Amino acid sequence: MKEIFKSRVFWFGLTLKVICMPFWGSEYMRELFIPFIDNALIHPFSNPWARSLPHYFPYGSAAFIVLFIPKFIGYKLLGSLAIGQSSLSLFLMKFPLLIADIVFLQALVRFSPKSIRLLLLFYWLNPVLFFINYIHGQLDILSILFCFMSVQLLIENRHVFSAIMMALATLSKFHVVIVIPLMMAYVWNNEFLKQAIQKMGGWLIVWLGISVLGFLPVLLAKTVGYVTVGSPQAMQFFSLRTPVGETNVFYFGVALVALTLGRLALSTKISGRGLVYSVGLVFGLLLFVVDPAPGWYFWVVPFLALYYSTYFTNQPILFGTLLGLYFLYFCVISSYGLGLFPTFWGVGLTLLQTALLGTLVDLWSVVLRNEMPVLGRMKPILIGVSGDSGAGKNTFSLQLEKLFGPSNTVLLEGDDYHRWVRGTEKWNFYTHLNPKANQLPVLAHHMKELIRGRFIFHPKYDHQTGEFTSPREIRPNKTVIIQGLHTLYLKNMRESFDLKVFMFPDESLRMYWKIQRDVKERGHTLESVLEAERKRKEDAKNHIDPQKQHADWIVEVYPLEDLSKLDPMTQKPVPLGVRHTLWNHSPIFELSQALKNTGSCTVSIVNQPEDIDRLILDVQGTLSSAEIERVARHLFPNLRQLTRGRREPTWLEGIQGINQLITLTLLQSMHQ
Repeated sequence: MKEIFKSRVFWFGLTLKVICMPFWGSEYMRELFIPFIDNALIHPFSNPWARSLPHYFPYGSAAFIVLFIPKFIGYKLLGSLAIGQSSLSLFLMKFPLLIADIVFLQALVRFSPKSIRLLLLFYWLNPVLFFINYIHGQLDILSILFCFMSVQLLIENRHVFSAIMMALATLSKFHVVIVIPLMMAYVWNNEFLKQAIQKMGGWLIVWLGISVLGFLPVLLAKTVGYVTVGSPQAMQFFSLRTPVGETNVFYFGVALVALTLGRLALSTKISGRGLVYSVGLVFGLLLFVVDPAPGWYFWVVPFLALYYSTYFTNQPILFGTLLGLYFLYFCVISSYGLGLFPTFWGVGLTLLQTALLGTLVDLWSVVLRNEMPVLGRMKPILIGVSGDSGAGKNTFSLQLEKLFGPSNTVLLEGDDYHRWVRGTEKWNFYTHLNPKANQLPVLAHHMKELIRGRFIFHPKYDHQTGEFTSPREIRPNKTVIIQGLHTLYLKNMRESFDLKVFMFPDESLRMYWKIQRDVKERGHTLESVLEAERKRKEDAKNHIDPQKQHADWIVEVYPLEDLSKLDPMTQKPVPLGVRHTLWNHSPIFELSQALKNTGSCTVSIVNQPEDIDRLILDVQGTLSSAEIERVARHLFPNLRQLTRGRREPTWLEGIQGINQLITLTLLQSMHQ
């Protein structure tokens, strides 16, 4: 706010507005609003809506209180000078509009602080908004300000205050309720199921409770319909229509606004900026499908001012054209102004609304593409995990399953695509690490089918018996993880993955793990495990290790003590460190700082002179699952959008939890 007060542009605009406040006022202001408020001043203990005709003040109690307070103070201090159509009366009626105007400017600057210079020009000195507030004297700024503040508070996660502000907006002008479904969609899109239900329910209860109390005076006066959905102005929403058959009617305005709301609510991501602009877009469409009054343009112009002040690459010529046509129509052509050319009233309105539609299309194309995309809604997150036998692929995949949720994850295992059962003669000539011993084209086809949202059927390889089970149904899901020896082998598969991971543990550690798994879990003898490793060594070098160069993320776990002195059959826990090799554009610096700040681990980032495309994040130490969750909450405010799950992740501790954090970091960079 200090920056605003330092601006000469602000003080110039403020001076001009104060000078105009005692003068001018539309018929609505002079003949309807002022008598309504004055009647309440003279009869302070009566219901003002019961003492006047409904069209005198088609607003709710919040707008009434805002206008009543300065008039009441003026009336108590100066008596009859403060009522009627005097200059003082006009000044007192417009004074709340001036305060609202300053607050609105501050709210816009708070939302986009880098755009203060253009906001002073496009909003504060906007001639249309100046005309609506200080010449025409309409009250629409009150409802739009309260609505904007409600949206801003919702984005800041201050749900109770957001609901209060929306109740005040509703009690100023009822049309603002049209954006409530969009605000609830924002909460639903950004919160997990339990929190979403709690926050949405609490918000709606507060909003509805205050709104019902605020409408009591108009309910008692039996004019609530006129103040809400029954006024002639509100019924214009249904004027754009065409007959369907003999008895039915199709409402184009209702269809257009409903389709827009539906599209916005179905966005795969709803950012705070996207929510604000989409609210302005909906108000603009509502304005487009009716015969607008001059004051109604306050519904959309502040949002357009914010948009053209923020997106510098867009030329504001459309905005300027809209403002010019506004004055041409309302001040020259139409009956609201001079009414000089009645023959051209329809043409003037058509040009004005066409300019409005042009700005809305511009807003839609730019903002929704960046802030509220819908592309990829049906496409799953696709993660490929590759590595040598015993490298930890399955363990890593289960960590991701905990992150995304078992009910939202499907896991394809490369072992299920071996060509032959155990004991087949072919295994005398091939090892499992040879691509020819695996049905890789079938795996690639199944991956594509899951991406397309289709079911697949495939048997599972039983490591205990060496046989395949009967084919089982595998359903598509929001996250598809494919892990195996050759996940990154086929070029067409590699190009489909959103995230490619290669497990590359220290060789002594890999053998330590492999012996534990194959002997303890799969029932092999130690001798057979060592013999299989000897046979597979060449195939690992030729077919597995080369996949590492294609990975986005290489996970190299290494022991912090000598494993030669440990018996793998004891399954004694081994202290470990991890080197995460990533592309040099990977956004891991904030993550590394957050890990350091926990005080539970040491973290370093190392560039590789021999490979300038890569960097290494080296982590040693153990974090609890609670610490992992705290880091995640700090780094990923859009966690719900990243996991796509309705339930919160199951956070793991130590290396596994850090793997979850790095996964989220890399996925978030894809969404930016």
